[in-house]
Amino acid sequence: LCLSSIPEYILQQYKFNKEDFVGRFCPNDDGNYGWRAASLVMFNDEKNYYTLKKIMRAGLNQEQVFFKQLFGALDYEKLREKLYQPEGSVSSINWFDSIDCAVLLATVCKRPVVILSGIESNTYLPFEEASSVTHPEQVQDITLIVLHLHINHFYAFIVKEESIGKIKWPRICPTYKHEVVEYNCSTAWLDIYKVLPVRFFFLSSAIFFSRVFNCSGTAQTAIANPLVILPVRLLLLNVLH
Repeated sequence: LCLSSIPEYILQQYKFNKEDFVGRFCPNDDGNYGWRAASLVMFNDEKNYYTLKKIMRAGLNQEQVFFKQLFGALDYEKLREKLYQPEGSVSSINWFDSIDCAVLLATVCKRPVVILSGIESNTYLPFEEASSVTHPEQVQDITLIVLHLHINHFYAFIVKEESIGKIKWPRICPTYKHEVVEYNCSTAWLDIYKVLPVRFFFLSSAIFFSRVFNCSGTAQTAIANPLVILPVRLLLLNVLH
């Protein structure tokens, strides 16, 4: 895995510490930067970017009613067009975008996606749906996907697991709470976030992968207190809001 150090000016811009990151990955320059960068995090190999596109495509199709409402019919079709491009180089109109693609990626892969893009930086949380998208090659953990957008090129930032709770991540997408309420989706991610008084956001694979969520805002297994659960893996995200 070929990683470089994160430039000092980027660390200063986002108030990051170099010691909290393994490094930065620069994907192949063929227009699939965002998917390649995310694939590096998901599969430890950028070459599986098209597999990731297929996973996102399956998720989009499986929950098409929800995503058409969320994105609007026109943007839904634009996103679908991006995901159905043949493997290989793509034109700029079909590049990974920092909003709709990030929302879909977070929801389908069941993990937060952090987009670092200056003042427009956001943390995108999943919308838990009734039917989970499954794929034999899909990674079942909740490692953060951190993508840095710089001059139309996405880079992957690889975070040290023990440092995730130390970093102040960008705010949660401002429309997320409204959309969760409007579309009557599960509030699980927000509920766990709100339980904690010091802006820490606890994520646990024991919570998110052993539960079956539905869009009525409830879950078959309730969480009385996330602090007493013994998770398979526990991540702490210090999210600015």
